[in-house]
Amino acid sequence: MTPAARRDKAEAEGGQASPAPQVEATRGIAGPARPGPRRASAFFKWSGPARTGVDIGGFKIDLPIRYYRTDCFVAIFDADYDATRAMLPSGRLNPVRLARGRAAVALVAFNYLQTGVGPYGEIGIVALCTLDKQAPPLAPLMLESRWPGFGAFVAHLPVTTRIARQAGRTIWGYPKFVADMAFDFMPEYQSVDMREGGKDIFSLTVPRRGPKVTDKRPLVTFTVREGELIRTVMPWRAVYQMGVGRRMGGSLVLGDHPVAEELRALALSSSASFTKSYLAHAGILPEGEVLGSADMAYEGFAGSARVSGLHTVRYDNGVEMVVTSAEQEIAPDSGPAKAVARVAAKAVARVAAKGAGKVAGKVPAKVAGKVPAKASAKGTGEGKGKAAGKGAARA
Repeated sequence: MTPAARRDKAEAEGGQASPAPQVEATRGIAGPARPGPRRASAFFKWSGPARTGVDIGGFKIDLPIRYYRTDCFVAIFDADYDATRAMLPSGRLNPVRLARGRAAVALVAFNYLQTGVGPYGEIGIVALCTLDKQAPPLAPLMLESRWPGFGAFVAHLPVTTRIARQAGRTIWGYPKFVADMAFDFMPEYQSVDMREGGKDIFSLTVPRRGPKVTDKRPLVTFTVREGELIRTVMPWRAVYQMGVGRRMGGSLVLGDHPVAEELRALALSSSASFTKSYLAHAGILPEGEVLGSADMAYEGFAGSARVSGLHTVRYDNGVEMVVTSAEQEIAPDSGPAKAVARVAAKAVARVAAKGAGKVAGKVPAKVAGKVPAKASAKGTGEGKGKAAGKGAARA
């Protein structure tokens, strides 16, 4: 009997219906439970500072920006400590240490399907760090934002739309540039291939394996805007699968782009130490706070003046969805933007249903560390450029 039928029966008998069973609110495009409408709307209510019609140079947006539907995955690699420290723009920031004195560098892939500024892709290249005090090895990774001063310095933040680039650079100092991104969203893994200016940046693959974790901790980022160190705290609500250890299969193949050369100079490990594959994700991006002057200016890779990059998503039905084609602009509230969200929601539900029994099974060869066929065809893997001789990175 449905909840409505139980309620009608109880009213007819003069009693009260038993409350419908509650499920955990995990607002997002996928996950084991759908949100109750009250809890879902409560998360996106914002009591902090807000502005409307903010001019970011050719566009006007409202703040904070809300992110309703996102495919997301993370891989944390170990890197040379001294090289990572040299990348940080302030002596107040200290790299998070892993085993053997190595530093933690994360690649964070976001496939934003429904946001306040329209759909777009975004890849964060970040150095995990703590503010003012050096932390014991590994401890901040376990507690994340619960560890005092923990956050991520954003070294590069490529995106697929100009509005996302303009907003990021103008308001937060995020070092964004427009690039092409091809996402795969499969029951066994998530991956992305990224290019810019005719050169491959990297191909990243993260398996859907490991125990599920409900995460309500905010994301904290550090950036430089006009010579000032900025800290931004972004409320998150998410459910992800956590992978620990290099045997989990998170893999990276570097290309021949200048950003890839920067990553290669960090002597990244060949496989990830930790991975996160998100089943559900939502967030709110408010304005940041000024912490003081940075020790040096930081702009990141600027890229070319593109309207948009090619942004595609491929689900297990074999159909590749084009979110934006190169040099195409999509308004946040346009018909195409809403269509992307609808198509993605249906596809994700299908993937989640199929993947329920597959996640714990055998992971495809792609996730086990082999170069994806798509990446090989494009030349991001072995056999093209400097990546062929040096491999993805040094273990």
